Amino acid sequence: MAKVHVQNVVVLDNPSNFSNPFQFEITFECLEDLQEDLEWKIIYVGSAESETYDQVLDTVYVGPVPEGRHMFVFQAEPPQPSKIPVADAVGVTVVLLTCSYRGQEFIRVGYYVNNEYGDAELKENPPAVPQFDKLMRNILATNPRVTRFKVDWDDTNKSGTTKGHMSTLGRKKFDEITTIITKMDFDVLQGTTLRNFIFIKYANMNLKSYDLKYIIKNKKSFEEQILQGFDSVEELIDKLGILIKDHHKTNLLCCNTEKLSVATNYSKVLAEIDAIGWEKLSSVNHDFTELKLKMYDSLHHQHILNVKFNNNVPEFSTEYPRKVNIEWQEDINTLSELYSLFCQEAEQYQDFWKAMEELDAGCWVLEPENPSRRDTYRKISVAPNVSLKIEIDPNHPYVFPSITWLGSETAVSKFREKILDRIEVWDNDLPINTNLERLLEISLPLKQTLEMGTENYEVTCCICYSERLNGEVPSRTCDNSNCGQSFHIFCLYEWLRCLIQTTRKQGNKVFGECPYCEQPISCNPPAS
Repeated sequence: MAKVHVQNVVVLDNPSNFSNPFQFEITFECLEDLQEDLEWKIIYVGSAESETYDQVLDTVYVGPVPEGRHMFVFQAEPPQPSKIPVADAVGVTVVLLTCSYRGQEFIRVGYYVNNEYGDAELKENPPAVPQFDKLMRNILATNPRVTRFKVDWDDTNKSGTTKGHMSTLGRKKFDEITTIITKMDFDVLQGTTLRNFIFIKYANMNLKSYDLKYIIKNKKSFEEQILQGFDSVEELIDKLGILIKDHHKTNLLCCNTEKLSVATNYSKVLAEIDAIGWEKLSSVNHDFTELKLKMYDSLHHQHILNVKFNNNVPEFSTEYPRKVNIEWQEDINTLSELYSLFCQEAEQYQDFWKAMEELDAGCWVLEPENPSRRDTYRKISVAPNVSLKIEIDPNHPYVFPSITWLGSETAVSKFREKILDRIEVWDNDLPINTNLERLLEISLPLKQTLEMGTENYEVTCCICYSERLNGEVPSRTCDNSNCGQSFHIFCLYEWLRCLIQTTRKQGNKVFGECPYCEQPISCNPPAS
């Protein structure tokens, strides 16, 4: 019988900044005096791919411990960012709280940890290099996973004999196989037939090395389940494989799992995530009402499905150019079905995303400043004080797009006429930027080229003297060919609206004089 019962664990200072210490308030009861210390550890799982990224954040020894109820706060410094793989820094990982007696681990409490940016802009467009100082850590404290192991609380059992009924040959083979499994490096395989055989079995089961280690941590329990009467190492491994598969189905963290406290509304969502696969979970909030699921399409783009539960009915959004249509019926539809539909929809936009990537690489994109996969338009630079807004059909991305010219009439007229005269040159098998260059008989400017050149293509507003205002570039140009100054719609509208004596209004549109040349100019109100 266990001599120590962990009664409660409270996660303190949660959610918190990534750089703040971990804090756990631990309450446990000793059924009798312990002569030696309890060893507590906090372990941060840096990556699900390999235990080599695990970081032991701190170890504390408590004892000798008298009989009775005890409580203390265990605090540990955060993990070292340099030891966390870049791909695993943001998203869901695990932190483990363990306790051992006389070198034998008897309990392991695992928590899912969600690291995400607090800033909305960084959430939408995460930087390639993680900014740990801007990450928020959220431990899913209401859903711990607990593993308990049987251990010898005394030096020997009461009979003074060793448990188990293995033959000498069986014991030798058991020690051989468990030693190899616990110590072998699956990334650097060397030599023996036995090692290669183990690796093949291991790889076919598609498991992590910690699954094996958890199961064989307690040899006595292990022996009772599978080590009766095996005659060969191969037979032992076959039995081990069955046990591991059962373990892997049971729980992400451990083979003997119980939940300390799980709200009833979590169970269905957890089951859904189990069905989809935890590796596809990008992030989750503290109460599992908001999820982000990820996938990679055939062009290796990563896509995120945002799911928000409202009274058990999911609301979802993606960065697809068209809304995904689904009629959710509770108790009929599942999140797995939604995820499958999401994956199917991604494939139908492959040509569209390819076309937009070609366009972004082949010209100077003025807007959007940070294009998303949802955006179907681009505003591109054509010549000094002349730009072009094109709207792409996601279902037919290579056909001739909708075009709007931006600039003074004098500046854009020659380009407009060329397109009208040469429209038959458009080839649906060519990239959009290549077709535009063929139609206009020019080479579209690239931003990196312009930065090294002498000609000034930068368009600044002649009222606020900045290039961008709320992410938008100047899009209204004076029609006077001798002026051609550019303005933000907002700046020009407010300028004209304030000049009561020289401005008139017709509907929402204002008419007045150009701030520079004083020739007539008009402006529609800015989009709200």
